Amino acid sequence: MSFGRSAAILLVAALAASFFLSSPSRAGVVDGVRTVDDLVIYLGVVPAAVTRGHPAEHPERTMHGGVARATAHDIHLVVAVFRKGNGQRVTNAIVTARVQASGSGPRTVRLAPMTINRSLSYGGYVSLGSFEDATITLEVTRPNLAPAIRTKTARFDYVHD
Repeated sequence: MSFGRSAAILLVAALAASFFLSSPSRAGVVDGVRTVDDLVIYLGVVPAAVTRGHPAEHPERTMHGGVARATAHDIHLVVAVFRKGNGQRVTNAIVTARVQASGSGPRTVRLAPMTINRSLSYGGYVSLGSFEDATITLEVTRPNLAPAIRTKTARFDYVHD
């Protein structure tokens, strides 16, 4: 296993641990990794309340413009993208998340580049609008590639316990 994949697995595990340790409701991404052609895409989901709970001077408190509110329905998405063949982290992508909670309209957010432990990931806040299950579709676009292979899409199911 490459260093990049190990780091991504640790990222997803840390996000999951912080979620379960900080929230009374248990929810999570079912299978937070997808391989799409030449990319391996990892998704972590953390309640926005976790980020809001940081001290004011903590860098995560203000990332992506900060979280305006932190209800049980607001989540922070964290995505790490790697090239499948060599495990290299993809750092020049445009990552967009479309979140479709059952019974509500889709919410789309462009995920911003962010650094966690000196490694680039992509993140952003979105509201589920309810405690319902959701489908999270990630679109990873690499602008420097030919149009036919530029964009990859991965679908994840988010399930509340």
